[in-house]
Amino acid sequence: MNNQKSSFWANEGFFEDDIDIITGRKKNSSDVVALASYRNSIANFVRIVTQQDIPVKFQTNGDSYTDGKSVVISAKLSDKDFDYAVGLALHEGSHVVKSDFDIVASIGNIYQTKYNSRDHKGISIVKDLLNIVEDRRIDQWLITAAPGYIGYYHALYAKYFNTSVINKGLASSEYRDETWESYFFRICNITNPNRDLDALKGLKDIWSVLDLRTIDRLKSTEDALGVAFDIYDIVQLHLDEAAKEKEAEDENGDGQEGDGQEGDGQEGDDQDGDDQFRSGNDKDAGTGDGEGQDGGDDDGETAEGSEAELSKEGGANNGSGNESGTGSDHPELSDRQKDLLAKAIQKQKDFQDNNIKKKKVSKKDADAIKAAEAADASIVDIETKGDWGARNKHRVLILPRVTNEMLENNPLGIGMIMEGTYKSRQSDDNIKSISKGLIMGQRLGKKLKARNENQSLKYNRLRSGSIDKRRISTLGFGTETVFEKIESIVYNDAAIHISIDASSSMRGECWQQSMTMASAIAKASSMIEGLDVVISVRAEEWLPGSNDDDRPIIMVVYDSTRDNIARYQKVMSRIRPSGCTPEGICFEAIQKQLIAMKQGKDGYFLNISDGMPGASNYGGNSAILHTRNQVNQMRKNGLQVLSYFVSESDNAYGNIVEKFKQMYGADARFINTDSVSDIANTINAKFLMPTI
Repeated sequence: MNNQKSSFWANEGFFEDDIDIITGRKKNSSDVVALASYRNSIANFVRIVTQQDIPVKFQTNGDSYTDGKSVVISAKLSDKDFDYAVGLALHEGSHVVKSDFDIVASIGNIYQTKYNSRDHKGISIVKDLLNIVEDRRIDQWLITAAPGYIGYYHALYAKYFNTSVINKGLASSEYRDETWESYFFRICNITNPNRDLDALKGLKDIWSVLDLRTIDRLKSTEDALGVAFDIYDIVQLHLDEAAKEKEAEDENGDGQEGDGQEGDGQEGDDQDGDDQFRSGNDKDAGTGDGEGQDGGDDDGETAEGSEAELSKEGGANNGSGNESGTGSDHPELSDRQKDLLAKAIQKQKDFQDNNIKKKKVSKKDADAIKAAEAADASIVDIETKGDWGARNKHRVLILPRVTNEMLENNPLGIGMIMEGTYKSRQSDDNIKSISKGLIMGQRLGKKLKARNENQSLKYNRLRSGSIDKRRISTLGFGTETVFEKIESIVYNDAAIHISIDASSSMRGECWQQSMTMASAIAKASSMIEGLDVVISVRAEEWLPGSNDDDRPIIMVVYDSTRDNIARYQKVMSRIRPSGCTPEGICFEAIQKQLIAMKQGKDGYFLNISDGMPGASNYGGNSAILHTRNQVNQMRKNGLQVLSYFVSESDNAYGNIVEKFKQMYGADARFINTDSVSDIANTINAKFLMPTI
């Protein structure tokens, strides 16, 4: 258990289960809807840059490195990780497009042909060098092809190559003996401004051979392999020389000489064993304990466990780490610092090998992510102000469609969806109310059908206009009123969004009234040419797999541009009231969709609800005012608004009615929902507004 402050009251399994101590609910570290949104965004980035439809997926099982055909991303994503995750996905996508994986797989045979040897150590070194050179080649290609994405690459390099741990390591006395580990560290970080080309023999030659300034001269993986072999020859030459020198020292008994006899690995300010990749006068140095224990990429801070503290220093060792380093006065590292540096180097090695550890998703979460993507799910962040001035944030889930998978298995755990194929009393009641509404819709459609008919009004006996041929004969008698004018009444195409309150307070008669009214309008609209209808339901409820206690949800159950009435019946019969009433929060979340819905059409917003808003951190007078403001915003955006109040009783509470009027103003309607005439009259007053 990492939280030491809680050890006195929480058992060892408490934080592993991640139980919310207030609600008692088991949290999930992954928000599947957010993950779906992140995956879609990253996939779009990869598609735009590579100009190929490369699959971007979460890891579910097996190895987590790229297979040369797809990009694998971690299931541990948050806003702060997004830039780095995009950079890594672009990097892997570039490999898919530009790298020849057959050459990588054949390095052993190529090495044997070139050197007439099957030296496994040599093959491994060449492979590491190829990874380094190939990464430099494809990264340069991507940055050149899409310079606007360089910020994501900066985030990627900041995580692996430009950390304070690496900067300090380059300036330190570590990795300055001629071993492969030293060469790997120095060559891998040769792009770091703090590189020291005097740290090892041959580094300057390697710098020249690699020639980063003209790295775009390498057009293929084969070209990169040629450079890797040239670097290998330089490295191997100095490794062989170092081995011979060591052998000679051992024979002469000189192996005890060196600069490390004083054993000053601990710095003066590091006597208590704390991690202090710091200057000696940093009194607030932290220990870094508890970080970087598993070495994985998704464990927060691993090799750069003290990165936050190190950032105060900013960079290398007093400017000594450059292309022509001083060659002396390189600081020693403590054991703790050496350990952190070793972990950072291992992370770089994993990066070069495309073997970054990534959090996997469970089969259940994978199905939920797929369902969220199929529903085109998205999240909109809304901030509201409470009665006492508190700023409250709400993450609104928008589901533009309900798929068959959602109806049958409900992988997202939406409370408004009745799961399974069973027919409950609620479902039977829904079916009856929907059927009743469809019958009403036939009559309502006839009453609204005037919108389909273009009308003309003819005015004659005018003193100006077009000549009325039938009046020409009267000109000889001094008549001047021989002109006429014809005015045509034309109705624009229209789009209407019907939003139904599906909170728990709507259960019973209110819900059945809403089913009937929405069904009648849906059926009538299908009979009217040029009228598109979207019907959505809204509520706030707790979602399994969500990091939020409760979440406002808007779910589209019918869209006349893609669904027929039979589909509407199937979906709507499975919807039930659930949760709280987020009203204005949901209205604000879909403002952009309402504007887009118009697209040159007449736009209408029709609300069906039972009154008062109330949800998590949302209620009272502030929620009423917020809802009213959102309704006014719709009007400013050119939408006609109509709001129906539904109630189980003819005598609704006066206070609720007044609050309803306060939110919707003159557009509030209190009608008999069973009356086709009442519905038709109120709708006609809004819909039949012709353009002359």
